[in-house]
Formats: sequence, structure tokens, C-alpha cells
Amino acid sequence: MVKAQARYPNILVQPVSFFLFFVSAAAEIKRIPFDLPEAENELVAGYHTEYSGMRFGLFFLGEYISLIVLGSW
Repeated sequence: MVKAQARYPNILVQPVSFFLFFVSAAAEIKRIPFDLPEAENELVAGYHTEYSGMRFGLFFLGEYISLIVLGSW
């Protein structure tokens, strides 16, 4: 991968692919505008009421691990 990008970065060679990956990664980690489960106008979200304490922390730990893995690509 490094040798393939020695001359030109892949973002310049395939901008459509980068855009598709960026949008799908944002949808996967539930960030704006794909954050429908965490709508701000709702008082209570589904998993906020179901999980509390350590379960809630582990739930968000999984979310942030997903964010780090997708960001590392």
C-alpha cells in the first residue's frame, strides 16, 4: 500500500471511493447526520434506559473501539 501511494495518494487517484468510504464510516459509527438513535430532541433514547453503569460503559467502549478501527483505515 505504501509503495502504491509513493507517487500519488490514493485519495487523488480514486476520490469517489474515498467519499463512499468516508460516508459509510460515518454511518457505521453513528455520527452526524446518521445519529438517529441519539436524536437530541428526544428525552429518552432506547439504550440509555436499558443499560446503566458498567453495561453502559462497555456499550460505549465498543462504539469507540469501532471509531478507532474505522479511523485507522
